[in-house]
Amino acid sequence: MASRGTYVGDVTALHLLRDEEGSGAWLVYGMGGQVWIHPTNNRMKRNANHGVQVTQGRRVHGLHSRYNGDGKWDLVAFGDKQVSLWKVEEVKHKLDAKLIPCGVLPRFNRWVMNVALSNLTNGTSQAAHSIKGGGESRMVHENIEEQEERCVLGGKLAVGISDNAVQLWDLKGKICLAEYHCSVPALLYSMELNWKEDDKIVHVISGTAFCTILCWKIEPISSPKHRCHALELRGHEGSIHRLRWIEMDKQLVSASDDRTLRIWDLGLIRCRDEAHDSHDSACIAILYGHTGRIWDVDVQGGILASASEDGTVRLWGQVNGSVIGVLKAHLGRGAWRCAMDLQQASVFSGGADASVKYWDVQELINAKDPVELGRLDTSDVGSGQGVQHIVHSGIENDGHPKADSSSEYIRCVHVADTSRVFLGTNRGKVVSLDLQVGETEVFPNTIVNATETSPSVMSLHAVLCNNKSLWLVVAGNIEGGVMLSIFNGGDCLRKCRWTAHAQSRVLTVKIFECCIKGNFTYLVMSLDACGGACLWNVGTDLSLAQPPKLLLCLSNPFGVRYTCGDLSSHFNALVFGDQRGNVVFYQLHTDITAQHPESTTVPLRCQHSKGATVTAQFVQEQHEVVNFFTTGHDGTIRFYTQDTGTEKSISCYGIQRATDISMVLNYCIVQGGDRIVAGFHARDFVVYNVSQGSEIFREPCGGWRRPMSFLCTDSSKNELAFYFCFVTNGRIHSYLKKSPIQSKETCSLVSGAALCTAYHGKEIHSSSFIPFKHCPILITGAEDGLLRTLFPVKSLNNEWSETVIALQSANIGEHAAGTIVKATCVLSTDAHNQYMLVSGGSKEVLMTWHLSVKCTESPRKIFDVSTLWLSTKPPKEGLHPTSQKQTESQHRCMSVSALRVRTSGESCIVLTASGSSDSTVSTYAFDARTRKWKYLQVLKYHTCPVLDVKLLRQGDCTILLSCSSDGCCCVWDLSSSMLGIANGIWDFRSPSEEVHEPMQALLTPHTAGANSITASSITDESLLLVVAGEDNGISVYQVRFKRSDKEFGKSVLGGLLFQCTIPAAHMCAVKSVWTDGMHIFSSGLDQRVRMWVLSYNNDKVVTGVKYLHSCTVEVPEIETMSVWNGQNGGGFVVAVSGRGSQFLQFDRIQYPC
Repeated sequence: MASRGTYVGDVTALHLLRDEEGSGAWLVYGMGGQVWIHPTNNRMKRNANHGVQVTQGRRVHGLHSRYNGDGKWDLVAFGDKQVSLWKVEEVKHKLDAKLIPCGVLPRFNRWVMNVALSNLTNGTSQAAHSIKGGGESRMVHENIEEQEERCVLGGKLAVGISDNAVQLWDLKGKICLAEYHCSVPALLYSMELNWKEDDKIVHVISGTAFCTILCWKIEPISSPKHRCHALELRGHEGSIHRLRWIEMDKQLVSASDDRTLRIWDLGLIRCRDEAHDSHDSACIAILYGHTGRIWDVDVQGGILASASEDGTVRLWGQVNGSVIGVLKAHLGRGAWRCAMDLQQASVFSGGADASVKYWDVQELINAKDPVELGRLDTSDVGSGQGVQHIVHSGIENDGHPKADSSSEYIRCVHVADTSRVFLGTNRGKVVSLDLQVGETEVFPNTIVNATETSPSVMSLHAVLCNNKSLWLVVAGNIEGGVMLSIFNGGDCLRKCRWTAHAQSRVLTVKIFECCIKGNFTYLVMSLDACGGACLWNVGTDLSLAQPPKLLLCLSNPFGVRYTCGDLSSHFNALVFGDQRGNVVFYQLHTDITAQHPESTTVPLRCQHSKGATVTAQFVQEQHEVVNFFTTGHDGTIRFYTQDTGTEKSISCYGIQRATDISMVLNYCIVQGGDRIVAGFHARDFVVYNVSQGSEIFREPCGGWRRPMSFLCTDSSKNELAFYFCFVTNGRIHSYLKKSPIQSKETCSLVSGAALCTAYHGKEIHSSSFIPFKHCPILITGAEDGLLRTLFPVKSLNNEWSETVIALQSANIGEHAAGTIVKATCVLSTDAHNQYMLVSGGSKEVLMTWHLSVKCTESPRKIFDVSTLWLSTKPPKEGLHPTSQKQTESQHRCMSVSALRVRTSGESCIVLTASGSSDSTVSTYAFDARTRKWKYLQVLKYHTCPVLDVKLLRQGDCTILLSCSSDGCCCVWDLSSSMLGIANGIWDFRSPSEEVHEPMQALLTPHTAGANSITASSITDESLLLVVAGEDNGISVYQVRFKRSDKEFGKSVLGGLLFQCTIPAAHMCAVKSVWTDGMHIFSSGLDQRVRMWVLSYNNDKVVTGVKYLHSCTVEVPEIETMSVWNGQNGGGFVVAVSGRGSQFLQFDRIQYPC
């Protein structure tokens, strides 16, 4: 019913065909199993040639070429276990090029990692060896489409294999000459091959699964049985995805999963005559800057280009490793590939958003400072925005770029509000700056004068007293002392000094204004360099006649220094973060102002990986559960809650990551519910609105290793104020920016953050909402074989517009034999708040569970889900076959759907459909009373794995929808089966049957695969179908549905009433869709949830599909989406799951139809 289109997907290979001068004449890139070619000298004026299929059923992973002169190239494409050979010739005065097939190599029995063509100067005089590694020696690949072989390539081809071996092939005869193995066998993630100019030596560098690099070489004159010696390089902390030679056999660069590039110099070490040598001293440079995994790197002319998961391509100077420029373009899972042509000052990048981008980098190469290209909007982002003040600090070296040990300089900065900044110096001086709007020059007020013996100020903090006329300023110094000053804006009224930590420096101080039993009191927290924390009571009268009283002294159970802390007088609790990313929570057993109270310690290890915890702060909400969040150097905000009924259990219920921020400094929720995140991305300070998905402020300041401070306030109802102050080269730079508070969008976040994957442990594959009207309760199944419940805990008034307190999770059970859970489906029963869960997974296991939802109110509504296992349907071979003739099922249940059958008796029978990876759909009947399964039918039409199935009722008929990875969608009529079960015709002794022809097969334009299908009944005679494609598109069909008069229980589709394809609905593959007949929700790998609305005419026929709204989510690698529509006339709650889960709320829009 629809013609097949061209595959549009991830760009997985990118290569430049270079001429004799080394300049790139043609750009070749691979998408899916096709190769596309594009001229580089006419980049922006014409599209690429049509794609040519080079691999069958597999993606092109890499390309390699050799220039033969006269506008001709030899091209090798490889993917999976396939290698195909081609010639490229320029035609029509070099305005076009054609690909000529030259055959394929026999199928390899291991993955091909890389290839390299030799020069054509030497012949292939070596004798052929008969080996097993190359597979069967045939001219044409058995799984490649038949191609006319017009010419033959000459010379030799080196093929790298995934077990760290290299095969040498004679291309003329397509014969494998020899296979060489490295002395260190290892599983590889990457490999680079290069022939020496005389074609006698092949240099090999391999990136292993053990985060090491192996350097070895092949001399073809040696025996193939000889294992080649290897030099092992260590240093990376993640998998190595790409390797390139900078200088052959001397220097190389590696790109890794640990977000770094490393440059290695083999000249610093010698490769001795041993089996292998391990070295970690050859690394001469580590390049930081990417915030995601680095997939690719290219080298040319002393410049490196790297492509990363963060969506950017960075240019680096090879000599000093400095960033030359940042190219920002690709969305979704980021930039996969990059290639450089410096002779034309060009950089090309290919990404997961199905696009290839061209960049003119001439200005970047010539610029003295790093430059960013490709911002979505640069008109209101960058330095010079807002109000910038010229500050005279009154310090000796103010304005001088260098400071030695004898001069005075600024050590710390604290922004107290939008008009007051405090500074501390290395000579003990404390200065106040009054920044009034409209005044560009600012002069200081000295609070504490400097002396030659005054200790250096290490930290500052200030609060405005309750009477709004006095400032309390606290400073910690290098000798372990603390000084508290009362400042009226012009003069220092009173001061008090005391020794807080006798044998250590005070690195952090903080003052709190607490209301305890109706009285305001002030507490000072001090943190030293040895992991100690003290809390001091200043009192209420602020006379400072005596030093503050020590309330408690704590030490870090992890033995490292605390970097931040906060207290809550409401909960009598404290929380700290330390230098290694750990978080420690203290629950006091008495009032926080009591001296030396007993406490319960809850240590949480490595919450922010190995990076430091920057902020720990309690959420000040009026509820009975402790909630706090932390931020860290890993770029995340983590949310914690105290489990109900115990003070010893603190759980992380959410994790959030802000786009383009690698170190989070501050997080806050302002008026209107917008979530503001501030932090650093490389050398830039960035303020980002997570709710709106927009960047508010960006200022290059040189990074976080300098005195700086930031404040965000929403004192005005319609305006946000951001104040950022930092010190560099002895000067103080301050910026004040005001931004209007955005009106509430159609989508508002229900959950405060995406749930951390730790609640499952591995990726979530399936999710389904329980059809419960009072609360969105989600069932999730994951790679760890567990089924869990997940639902939000709301505030006391239970309003869905309020901020979520926590996401609560509980365990349902484990799948049989620990099998992976791939699919779930929940349906209602006759009993009140009683439900049935059907789950499917690996080994084609099906399980059923009984769910019961209970609600208690104390003081808010608390929901509890009790579960009971009912039955397990194992595969035919059993979960653990005992016979040697039987083997475990290698197929998976990819999706399940279920409908309850209305029977005349007391039995509760469920019709279940299961889509399998073996291309079949199986239907079963499950009797809940006897807990028995009946195998009804097997539906055989698809030729590829069935990715999704849906059962629904259309009038009196039962319809099954199925879609597969070849883009085909089928409509099956199961009315006869349903009637047979309901009338007792089917029993559990009847044989199963096979059905080969569906009621209708829809050939969708999604040639890369149909990932999800959903439907809604519009009328008794029309059905709405929505299909999600791997090619980023969505297809919408309205089909006429009518009953056949010839046979009872049979139905037919009477044709299309409406058909529409949205080719670029998402920037990456669309993984899931849902519809209620009026709205459509879609989720994709571009981390977007999009909302669409349908319009109808008076005959209830669809007339159009309109895009309504999009929301960015923090869950990476989205696998599934579920929609809860339980509120009467309210909004939708959408749950997306993948590497974590996140709840979203969309308002219901009354769209005029």
